[in-house]
Amino acid sequence: MRGSAALVLATLVFVAPTDGAVRRPAAASPRIAGRQAEKAWLNDAVFSPDGRLVATASNDRSAGIWDVASGRRLHALWGHEDLVETAVFSGDGRLLATASWDGTARIWDVRTGRSLHTLRGHTDDVLSAVFNPQGTLVATASRDGTARIWNVRTGHSLHTLRNEGWVTDVRFSPDGRRVVTPSAEKARIWDVSSGRLLRVLRGHSYDVRTAVFSPDGTKVLTASDDGTARIWKVATGRTLHIFYLPGHKSKQRPLEVMSAVFSLDGTQVLAANEGGLVRIWNAQTGRRLRTLVHDIDGQAAVFSPDGTLVATTSLSGTPRIWDTASGRSLHTLRGHTNVVDDASFSPNGKLLVTASWDGTARIWDVARGRVLHVL
Repeated sequence: MRGSAALVLATLVFVAPTDGAVRRPAAASPRIAGRQAEKAWLNDAVFSPDGRLVATASNDRSAGIWDVASGRRLHALWGHEDLVETAVFSGDGRLLATASWDGTARIWDVRTGRSLHTLRGHTDDVLSAVFNPQGTLVATASRDGTARIWNVRTGHSLHTLRNEGWVTDVRFSPDGRRVVTPSAEKARIWDVSSGRLLRVLRGHSYDVRTAVFSPDGTKVLTASDDGTARIWKVATGRTLHIFYLPGHKSKQRPLEVMSAVFSLDGTQVLAANEGGLVRIWNAQTGRRLRTLVHDIDGQAAVFSPDGTLVATTSLSGTPRIWDTASGRSLHTLRGHTNVVDDASFSPNGKLLVTASWDGTARIWDVARGRVLHVL
């Protein structure tokens, strides 16, 4: 994935970037009634870098910017012609990028809500958009089989990165010099300045859904439909560890690994499969540290910024918060009435925002497990 298989209700994917924001990779939302649904649902919700704002992405073709303290919507961002899959802030919080199934991405001014650039060039749905750490570039991933790198100031396309099949995600390395793209059963590492392919990561036997760099940029972590996550060495493309999440949906097909993320200090790996199995490993040794089991319809998991908590999401609409050290479930977050499609911790780890197909986002007090605002 950041979406790579057929899109069905049970196919949800989430990812945590190494900068601390937790963002679900794209292409999780199903097409309904000719790409329009009877009721708007939310695909994405993410905090700004300072934790004062939340951005949401909706299937009603809009995005929103919300005040965290009051729960009030500050801007409704209209302009896309199909559902908005993801929304992401720049590192300084001044800009927002959105990716849409209309084949474009947009860059917005957060303060005014004004659209600054429409990034045109993809020929199919845009599934992901992300800023580089410096805030000067945006990378996008699309079902047209390409990723693109864009100049933020001008909105011009600088490089087109051609893959095999849908490009379901794209992520910058922490220094901004490389990007990684998952596509089909491989992931690829590219040089940002030249657009040159540097490395192909081969070994998965089914589609790779997500790919993220480690916080130090020396490794890549992938999650695949083959039931495994893998750590790769960037310099050589060699597999360092293979993490197994057991379970099969049929004799031939394992349960897909829906998400895999590093902790922000890079010492742990967290992965979840579509059966609700969540495991934590030591990223250096590959040793399994903890197993968490959400409901059978659990979908994905993310670390809090300090790594002491884990949030898991669910098709039934009941995300949970867990203690990392003990594996104990601390809170079941009740209130959503449909699939919870995304979860994101605030930068200080005190709040969690969830996005749901019930058409709402909710901001939760992490310590008490209580809802503060319904957006």
